[in-house]
Amino acid sequence: MEDGITGIPALECVRRRGNIRVGVSLGFNGLSGCNPEGIWAGFDVEIANAVAAALFGDADAVEFVPLASADRFDALSAGDIDIGSYNASITYFREARYDATFIHPILYDGEVFATPKENIRPGRGAGASIRDVTGTRIGMLAGSTTADNVARYCGHLELDYSAVLYRTPQAALSGYLAGEVDIYCLDSYLLAGELSRAGEMDGHVFLADQVSLEAMSPVARARDWQLVKAVKWALYALIEADNLGLRQDTVAEVRAQPPTSYLHRFLAPDADSVQSIGLVPDFTTRIVEQVGSYSDVFERNLGARSALKQERRANNLRGNGGMLYAPLFI
Repeated sequence: MEDGITGIPALECVRRRGNIRVGVSLGFNGLSGCNPEGIWAGFDVEIANAVAAALFGDADAVEFVPLASADRFDALSAGDIDIGSYNASITYFREARYDATFIHPILYDGEVFATPKENIRPGRGAGASIRDVTGTRIGMLAGSTTADNVARYCGHLELDYSAVLYRTPQAALSGYLAGEVDIYCLDSYLLAGELSRAGEMDGHVFLADQVSLEAMSPVARARDWQLVKAVKWALYALIEADNLGLRQDTVAEVRAQPPTSYLHRFLAPDADSVQSIGLVPDFTTRIVEQVGSYSDVFERNLGARSALKQERRANNLRGNGGMLYAPLFI
């Protein structure tokens, strides 16, 4: 966004400030959270760290701004944040209403239902669906896509239900565990994270219903095209590093070896091209050294090295049967 007084482009404003202001969620286990010492962690947080590494050469040059789901896009429109990394689904309405642009899909997921095991009708275990649940009160977050998706899904099934909206993730999880609702609907990675944080994984069933299939992306104001371009290539770098087999703990060894031509071009883009994008000269190397590749980020926060132990599923690289891709660095 241009400064209202000087007309300075958003990317230049970010550079002069010395950090990037990134909106994040109020707290989803595995996606974003802040410990008592003020340290932020999670998948969405590390995506922001990668952007900062590309813009400043310093992954810590980020000011995190926690936002409720219902406030995320208003904060973006108002200029309270430079970009959002808050697990937002790409939708037509959001781009049309808020002058927003989704930069590149970074997490493929979809909404599912969970319910306590005792809510499943007798004789229905594995493979149970929402039709097999004894209650009809569904908890969901206000300001998310969930309410629309549940209405469409249950309307197709001709199922009656009562929607109960919560403003924060903490309130939604507490309400669900307290029995205020019978079913909790949330993106599958988020839902696994919330139940894991509460130590409640064993007492609950993930229903077979796939309520929605969605792609999440960092988001910026459409008019901030220079910032959008810079952030886009930072995201591409995370994904292409994964495609090249680079990892945070081995990239130093790879750099010490005689490079292949493409690997060298990726790790050391020419100075003119980097300057035109608005990134630091060795931005790809800075990202991998300070944050890692997409695989590092996923596995640390959502996958095998996390408490959630989730599969990558659609978040595998396109060459491995997933939907994750990046253009070539040529």
